[in-house]
Amino acid sequence: MPTCTRELFKRDGDEPFLEIHHILPLANKGEDTLENAAALCPSCHREVHHGVNRVARTAELKAAIAAKPAL
Repeated sequence: MPTCTRELFKRDGDEPFLEIHHILPLANKGEDTLENAAALCPSCHREVHHGVNRVARTAELKAAIAAKPAL
């Protein structure tokens, strides 16, 4: 999430923990590809699924992804 400032917690091995969010959910025939995935902190991931601002946060995420150059 482009505006996220939360500190990530560390996993064993001192690796930061992120969760994968599918932009178009797999249940809605979204593909399990890099183009359809974003790495989010656990709080942002929960917010885009369940938060009161989920529609706006999802739009923010989609805009940030669209602005990135293609891989």
